[in-house]
Amino acid sequence: MSGFPQDQLISSPSDAPWFIANRVGNGSDFIKLVLEAGGLSQAELSALAEEAHRYDLTVATHASQLEAYNMALFAGTDTIQHLPSDGILSHAMIRKMVRHGSTSVPTLTIVNANNQTSNYTIWESNLRGLHRAGIPIMAGTDSHPGVMMGVITEFGSSLHGELELLAAAGLNTTYILQAATSRPAEYFGFHDRGVIASGKRADLILVEGDPLCNISNTRNLKRVFVGGLEHKDIAAE
Repeated sequence: MSGFPQDQLISSPSDAPWFIANRVGNGSDFIKLVLEAGGLSQAELSALAEEAHRYDLTVATHASQLEAYNMALFAGTDTIQHLPSDGILSHAMIRKMVRHGSTSVPTLTIVNANNQTSNYTIWESNLRGLHRAGIPIMAGTDSHPGVMMGVITEFGSSLHGELELLAAAGLNTTYILQAATSRPAEYFGFHDRGVIASGKRADLILVEGDPLCNISNTRNLKRVFVGGLEHKDIAAE
């Protein structure tokens, strides 16, 4: 694989212990695994997930095809980023996610930005199926600097768009706000934040309008606080 030091790539399941140990030694809080054609085998994925769980690390998996989803579920990974674009998740696969306590980060923004109408319809249908089954949904956008795969997904603004897409898919606004705040804080172990409560970290935005009535009101930033400190320059943008 180009762009990565060869001594940081695994070639067999037996490489999982040193690979995960290195990540732990480097201070990783969770492990992100990518499932794409020609990438990890089922045995390698399962070995990595098992080893990460020995260190009590959350295992996140990039999966955008049904086969990749099946692999992630078989390995017992904890949260899956993206949704299958090549078909609808079966009831059996969704039940397996429920049994394992898996969470989902749909990233509707990516497919919407690519103007992939047919794929978006499939992703939206899969999102609704997961939500109906009670699988926790979290907001994420695959934000990155510059252009990637022909798409610009800006930090910040793309998240507001993701919330709007979740609303268009039928999720209620209270649930959507939790998908961007308390839910990811809970599942990724940031127990000092995510809610407005005494003793919690003061990461807050004040907006004009009620986002429970219209989720797009999250865009109307008036004041921004990070760790209790106000950032007037951000709110003014």
